[in-house]
Parts: sequence; C-alpha cells; structure tokens
Amino acid sequence: MSCLHCAEPILLGETSVSVNEGRERLHMECIFRSVAGTATHVARRCAAFGGAEDCHACEQVKSKRDAARASYRTYTEQQAALN
Repeated sequence: MSCLHCAEPILLGETSVSVNEGRERLHMECIFRSVAGTATHVARRCAAFGGAEDCHACEQVKSKRDAARASYRTYTEQQAALN
C-alpha cells in the first residue's frame, strides 16, 4: 500500500496511520507534516512566527517524504532538547 500523502510505499516495519475507515494509510511522518507544517514552520523560523525564512523553501528540493521526515526530525530534536 502507498502513502496517501507522499505516494511512496509503506514498507513492513514502518509506522503508519490508517485513515478513511482503513482504506488508506499515511506514514507517521507524513501525517505529522500534514498537521504541523514544514520543518521551517515547526522550528518557528518562518513568517508565521516573525521569522524571515520562507516556510516552503526548504521543501523545494526534497521529495514529499523527505520533507515530512525533516519536519518530524525537527520536532523530535526540539523535544529532546527540552528534556
């Protein structure tokens, strides 16, 4: 089965979330990205938080899956720094 967000296959062992009554799935990072936003937004460096960076500039050279991974990685790094 392919991810609804990035269209890449969801491989055995990858964490994913079932949506639409189980008919479709998303990688865990992809559903995070669809809710939380880009890595720049998660890091609060974009205009939405008074920053100067373009929220989507970091995604222009990445696949949707890589952009989702970057967003989730930014979040987990922020959380680790808090603990």
